[in-house]
Parts: sequence; C-alpha cells; structure tokens
Amino acid sequence: MTIQKVTWKELDSLTELFDLYRIFFNSRRTEKGKGVFETEINK
Repeated sequence: MTIQKVTWKELDSLTELFDLYRIFFNSRRTEKGKGVFETEINK
C-alpha cells in the first residue's frame, strides 16, 4: 500500500509538472496565449 501511494504521488507530481510545462509552452507558441492557458485550466 505504501509503495503504491508513493508511486501515485510521484505520478501526480509528474503529470502536474508536465501539464504546467505544456500550458506554458502552448501559451508561448500561440498568439492567443491567454486563451490557451484559460482553456487548459478550465478542462
């Protein structure tokens, strides 16, 4: 149980970081950065 919990915690952290990076990357690449950012947050 403990190992599984830690694994899920790490997975959540990685997913969170990846999402933040993707949002930042998209907002930087597109002209409507705010629109992309808001869309990603609202999902």
